Amino acid sequence: MITGGLIGINQGGSIWECYATGTILGDFFTGGLVGANQEGGAILICYADSTVDGNFVAGALVGVNSDTISNCSATGTVFGTTDSGGLVGANSGRVSNCYATTSVSGDYETGGLVGYNDGLVFSSYAAGLLTNDDPNTGGLVGSSETNSTYSMCFWDSNINPDINGIGNVTDPNVIGESTENMQTESTFSGIGWDFVGETVNGANDIWWINEGKDYPRLWWETIEPVELLDILAQDVIDLELQPGLENSLLAKLDAALQKLEDDNENNDAATINLLEAFINTVEAQRGKKIPEADADALIAAAQEIIDLLSG
Repeated sequence: MITGGLIGINQGGSIWECYATGTILGDFFTGGLVGANQEGGAILICYADSTVDGNFVAGALVGVNSDTISNCSATGTVFGTTDSGGLVGANSGRVSNCYATTSVSGDYETGGLVGYNDGLVFSSYAAGLLTNDDPNTGGLVGSSETNSTYSMCFWDSNINPDINGIGNVTDPNVIGESTENMQTESTFSGIGWDFVGETVNGANDIWWINEGKDYPRLWWETIEPVELLDILAQDVIDLELQPGLENSLLAKLDAALQKLEDDNENNDAATINLLEAFINTVEAQRGKKIPEADADALIAAAQEIIDLLSG
């Protein structure tokens, strides 16, 4: 029986901007969102946060994929026997710009993103704990066929230090990085990932990151500017700057926050002006009262909010 949290079988349709949560129990092709995405089917801008308990071919988002999955994510837990993946159990299609932070436990062919791969995986990553003693266990993919293709993919090697990126083969396009590097934009943008706020890798703004605190997220998962302002204010406090400078920076952020909370669309411009004043103050104290690396981080965070408001 094919089982999905939202749809059992997608036969040539498009699933767009959907999600599923909960516990999904199945036996054959079990997915947190879709059990089987067949040829001609597309799953775009979707996510699942589920506990998936399947048997043969289980994935936190999709059990088996034969066509397109793009700009999707998954988290939660997957329990399976054969072909268990943090995003997809078995893939013979194309997976691009996706990630999984799922914990996966399987008996055979277990992967952080894909359990068994006979297709394409591009610009994707995995950062979930894997539990499996089988040699076909990989940080990104459990088992891969020789005609599989990978490009610009990553997995967190601190979370799973004793395995390779792919369980049965090696591929230079599947890169293991430390958690610290996985939470650094340049790790990804340096090989071509398209992030909000940069144009070298394109203007599609597929990814964004709360650098040093989280892994990359997809553009549609962006935190609201109000939340980002709160995070930025806490970053300033954590630096323990001289009281006069700290108070000056926090006053600008507090004024910007008040403008945003007024729910007046005309206040976006005023908020941007206040953030630019914040950046100017930080820039003036770079290498003086604010260490250069900390100044760069504060400026980048403020610029990210400006980019969101300007977009």
